[in-house]
Amino acid sequence: MAIRKATPLLTSKDLNVRPPPSVNIPTTEIVERPPLPLTLPTLHWQEIGHIRILPTTDEILCQKRPFMPRKDAQNGTNERRGIARMLDVQFRHLRYDTLEPVVDACYHASQFLATTFQDPPSLDYEARQNTVRGTQYSLFRDVRLEDSRFETGGMHLRLSFACPARLRQSRMLSSGHFESGMLMALVGLDSANTLSTAFFIVEMCQSTLSMKPITGNHLRASVVASFVEPSDTDTMRQTLYGLKGLLNKEKFVIVEFSKILVAGFYWILKHLQLLSSSNAEIAFANLIAPSDPTRSEIIAAPAYSSCGSSPFDLSVLQRADTLDGPSSLQIDPDYMALGPARQQDIIGNVCSTTTLDSGQATALCENLSRGLAFTQGPPGTGKTFLGVSLAKVILKHTPQKPILVACMTNHALDNFLGDLVKQGVTKIARIGSGSKEEWMDKYTLPSIRKTFERSERNPAQKTKADRAFNAVQALWYQGTAWCDSLNTHTLTWAAVADHLKFKYPYAYSDFSRYEAPSEQKVSEIRRGRSEAGGYAFEHWSTGRDLIVTEAFSRDAGSFFNKSTPGTRSVDGSSDSESSSVDIAQSPPHIPVAYPYDDLGQDVWSMPMDIRAAWIKRWKSELGSSSPVDKLVEIQRRYLEAKRIKKDLLDESDVKGLASQEVIGLTTTACAKYWPMLKSLDLETLICEEAGEVSEAQTITALLPSMKHAIFIGDPLQLRPQVNQSSLSLETPYGTKYRLDESLFERMVMPSDPSKQPLPVSRLDLQRRMHPEVAQLMRSTLYPYLKDHPSTSHLPVAGMAHRTFWLDHQEPEDAPNSLVTSSKSYSNAFECAMICELVRYLLNTNDFGSGEIAILVPYSQQLARLREKLTGTRSCSIALIEKDKEDLMDMGLLDESEQSQFRTDVEVSPMVRLATIDGFQGEEAKVIILSTVRSNLQDRVGFLQTTNRINVACSRARNGFYIVGNSTLLRTVDMWATIVADFEARGRLGTSFTTHCSRHPQQTQAVSQPHQFQEPLSAKASATSSTSVVIDVAANAPSAVRMVLTANVKGHASNSILVGISARPSATLGVPVRRAIYLASGLVSMVEYVEDLAVSPAIHACRRARRAPCHAPCGSVARYRNLGQIQLAPDALERLYRKFGRKMHMFAKNVQAYRKNLQNGIEWFCDNFQPGPLTGQANAAMIKTRMLYIVPIEAAITRFRDEVVVRVEKDIVRTALLLGRSYTPVPVKLSFKVRLDLLHLHCRLTVVQEAARIVHFLRDFDNPKHAEHMVRILKMHTIQAIDQYMAAAEELVEYCRSNSLLLLEAETLLVQLSFDAVGERLGCVADNGERHGRVEQLIRENPDTAGTLRPCYQCLDPYTKGKDSTAELWTSKTREFWEKWGDHEMGSLGYCKNGHPYSRKAFPGCPECGGRKVRGEQIEDGEGFVKHLDREMFLKAMATLA
Repeated sequence: MAIRKATPLLTSKDLNVRPPPSVNIPTTEIVERPPLPLTLPTLHWQEIGHIRILPTTDEILCQKRPFMPRKDAQNGTNERRGIARMLDVQFRHLRYDTLEPVVDACYHASQFLATTFQDPPSLDYEARQNTVRGTQYSLFRDVRLEDSRFETGGMHLRLSFACPARLRQSRMLSSGHFESGMLMALVGLDSANTLSTAFFIVEMCQSTLSMKPITGNHLRASVVASFVEPSDTDTMRQTLYGLKGLLNKEKFVIVEFSKILVAGFYWILKHLQLLSSSNAEIAFANLIAPSDPTRSEIIAAPAYSSCGSSPFDLSVLQRADTLDGPSSLQIDPDYMALGPARQQDIIGNVCSTTTLDSGQATALCENLSRGLAFTQGPPGTGKTFLGVSLAKVILKHTPQKPILVACMTNHALDNFLGDLVKQGVTKIARIGSGSKEEWMDKYTLPSIRKTFERSERNPAQKTKADRAFNAVQALWYQGTAWCDSLNTHTLTWAAVADHLKFKYPYAYSDFSRYEAPSEQKVSEIRRGRSEAGGYAFEHWSTGRDLIVTEAFSRDAGSFFNKSTPGTRSVDGSSDSESSSVDIAQSPPHIPVAYPYDDLGQDVWSMPMDIRAAWIKRWKSELGSSSPVDKLVEIQRRYLEAKRIKKDLLDESDVKGLASQEVIGLTTTACAKYWPMLKSLDLETLICEEAGEVSEAQTITALLPSMKHAIFIGDPLQLRPQVNQSSLSLETPYGTKYRLDESLFERMVMPSDPSKQPLPVSRLDLQRRMHPEVAQLMRSTLYPYLKDHPSTSHLPVAGMAHRTFWLDHQEPEDAPNSLVTSSKSYSNAFECAMICELVRYLLNTNDFGSGEIAILVPYSQQLARLREKLTGTRSCSIALIEKDKEDLMDMGLLDESEQSQFRTDVEVSPMVRLATIDGFQGEEAKVIILSTVRSNLQDRVGFLQTTNRINVACSRARNGFYIVGNSTLLRTVDMWATIVADFEARGRLGTSFTTHCSRHPQQTQAVSQPHQFQEPLSAKASATSSTSVVIDVAANAPSAVRMVLTANVKGHASNSILVGISARPSATLGVPVRRAIYLASGLVSMVEYVEDLAVSPAIHACRRARRAPCHAPCGSVARYRNLGQIQLAPDALERLYRKFGRKMHMFAKNVQAYRKNLQNGIEWFCDNFQPGPLTGQANAAMIKTRMLYIVPIEAAITRFRDEVVVRVEKDIVRTALLLGRSYTPVPVKLSFKVRLDLLHLHCRLTVVQEAARIVHFLRDFDNPKHAEHMVRILKMHTIQAIDQYMAAAEELVEYCRSNSLLLLEAETLLVQLSFDAVGERLGCVADNGERHGRVEQLIRENPDTAGTLRPCYQCLDPYTKGKDSTAELWTSKTREFWEKWGDHEMGSLGYCKNGHPYSRKAFPGCPECGGRKVRGEQIEDGEGFVKHLDREMFLKAMATLA
């Protein structure tokens, strides 16, 4: 692609392009590019290999005539002939047909730019544009480059534009604009009046909602696009220069072509150029493009079967009931040389043993005997079935080579391959990504590639592939980095590295030492990431190291800022508050100023504002064009690396594909993957839909190795679609060029009478249309067509005839001047008539979803029908995607409506509404055709083409109805024959004849739309009464459906869906009652649910234990509690045992967590790597260790607050109420404070771990980048110690006041441990009093606090700094927790201080050393008297309250 720049007014020295022929861009008014005549100036001959595929700017502005050769060589000229001429003609025809609208639209856009260059941007405008020549496109204004990105395919640009109001919000995404893969052009005009053009592929569209975070408003949308020709670096460079404003001020618009798919033409044109320039061979060139047209060629048998090979074995097609003995069903390759009698014998044998009919069997034998074979299949004759049968036979004959299956569309390809899979051919490969079938996933090329790589690739191939992959990834990293540099606010390492290396070596050293890859093991990816990404520089320029430091400061507070025990009381309340840390109080020590002329100091010590200043300076020193030039160079290298990688993948794919039986792809994919297919040496081609495939596309499938090519289709149905209809066979002028002529049609139905057509097989048994419908085809195009017995379909309910032509003289509507296209027509009468006919047919209830289709030739009529049908609740509408796009392009379907073109009503039928061209290959039970045209000028329009008439009249199965002006259509020969056939059978008239399905003798003539709603005669209405019962589930939803079956308004039996509101039944399984009411022929079934009386559940009262008097007390609440009081001691003992075991479990878990932390310190030390790049990882490791014990701590706290605190309150209150009948002494529980102590042990573990980390970082070899962590961690640890010491002091006071001597001593030891940690961090603690108290408790209470003497002895060297591994959890410490877990029922005792303990586990109270106190014995009947007195009971309750 040339640089699409032209400078008609000034020189182009800056852009290095040639000026166009003297054409100036007008600056006053828009003038249209005139239509170019298509004569044949021989002086313009140029080899197609030198022609740019996409239009150049010079071509857009040029007014000289394009070179368009005729399809056939002219006699008496020196034109080239043979394959070279065919390639040249096909290239020029396809390029002109596809890209002439592009040239016209871009010229129109350039005129717009020239006339509005000085105008301010417009906030709202109409994007749809229409040139004088009728080219429709969309133009989007005020284009800006938002950013660039480096994706898998190379560089992508995100271009934003002013979004028209009707496309704002999310409407752009559903508008059909900027769909992936479509073509768009970026047209620019600069202040020097220089035009530029670059072509892109749309990758993704972004709505104004998506762009709001970037633009700050809802006024701009964007499109992400890639260059169509990414290897054209000149275009890329100049486009980026223009978008970045590096040369002159330039204004851009986007020209969007919503109907032009780049893959649909680009690879075919590229392939034709390749064949032309390399003189590559094409299979059967002597037949399809002979050098001497006067010489006749004979079609021989396939080359692989003509050299003495075995006959074709047809046993794979035999029916199961004919496979008893050895198969003799064979066909010799010389079948065509046999006599007619012998051929008939073979055909009869094939028909009797297979499911093929006579026509299919004949076509099968002929196709197997011809190297180049053509089969014509009229509608419904089983063309795909024949193709599948041929594939199975050929695979049986030549299993060593895959068959190539090519189709025009992805839909047809999926259907063909799906039929093969159903027939047992499962070794298939589907190339291309256009399939929408989920079952196809395992047959795609990527899936096969993965399977092959796992099983077949050797180590050498894998190494080579990995090297290529690494090279691509390395360049991708560099491209990504340079794209960041190109974007506005970023300076990357890739852009600045060389500059720093030579001008600021100290700074370069500070960055590069963290990026240098290991020389011993370095990959291309790592080197590319090092060269391009510059993680260290990115880290520095964005201040991530500073962010990590600040984040660590915040997180460090959370390590210690956990809930801690506060003031101890019976109800567990706490009045201490967690301390918070203000990061701002201790900012990192960073210089506030830095010299701008020297970088000899550490760059990592710079604050963010100084870093930003240096970045700005370096950007200024580098200049603005450097990123563009470097990015373009990386793009070139990246594409080369990708080519090498693709060659290796293709080499691997070839081996994987060679093991398959069938390779399927579209004709477009054939062109794209032609080099890979060529290396497979494929010998057989089966082309489906060959009549719709253009000749240029067909050539791509004729690989040089092909020995057998089979084309199946119907040239009498729709031809290949073209954009330039004036150059098609539909116009007299277009017969010279025949852009829509397929190779199939040219070979078997040549337009030149002097040329001999090639032999063609014909299928003759149709299985779709009822014989009455098929008669239309027999009387016109297929006189040999026969009907299969299965076509005797049921009649159309409510209609007297299954085929009918409603003739009228109502004029067509004038073209809508408000619509962008004036070539489309509509007819209001036909629209109203068809809508009422559809409603009538649907009300018969004989047709389901998709069984009725309306066909029209014009989009204008399609739009009117859509609007009229979607306005009713009787049906929903389905449009095919192509028709929807056409309506949107013409402005007949708003973007806001496009997702609503289906009016889905539950259980309603769905009517398919389509243009004739879009319905090829489809069928329906009932087809209604609107011919639209009705005028006095005898203008038939689109329906004058035989192929289109054929498609329109061959889609129906049961019934076919035409609404149109027969007088006008008689001017066309084929229509005249069809009209005559309707007349001969009495099926043409000015009114439809309708009747009741159950009383066909009652008929009615309908000539106007409103007559469909008029009732039949009263007699018919009164005599019909029929009931239909439809079962409805008993648990029906709230909207119960009611079906009314009646002769509504005298019409045929109609089922009308009605939704009624009904209350759902309260319980499932309720019987449904049905009542059928008959009245005046109206039969209705009403369903309702009878509400059952739900008896309230009667819950039997539980009997409480009897009182000593043995009187029943279940009816009085306070009496019922007596039984529970009697059980209270046992329940309390079980509760104590459960608490003891729970505390034992918590203590063991805390100890295990401490051990795990100690064991993991070595791993932490080995993996800690201080430095600016590892700060986040280091902080994460520290955070993990500091929060390691949090789960068990949270469990302790939750159990304490949610269980223990509440239970202890209840126990104390109950003891006050019941007195000594409950406990012998006032109870003083210690479970809660024990859990508080465990909580303090967890906090002690955290501060000890913090001290351990601080000392490790201090002693590290390179503590420079860890000093911030040391300072922050130390500060928070000291603050936390103060907080925990205060909480422990409250706990000591509580223990002292409640005689909990063991607990007091243990808490004092924890306090001393906190003091020891603080001293190691540099804090001096006055803890002499605590030491004295601990020694006193140990000395005076040898049985309780004295058990902690070993712990105190271990702690002493730790507090004096002699040992850093002190452990409070000795065997004596754990003894208390373990013994509580050994408690047995019946051994609970209370000491004199009210402490419960286990007499089985402890000789005396483990807390204070006291002995058990004997309580009063409560015998049966004793101790309850006071509780039976109502006044005493209420008094006690009031006291507690």
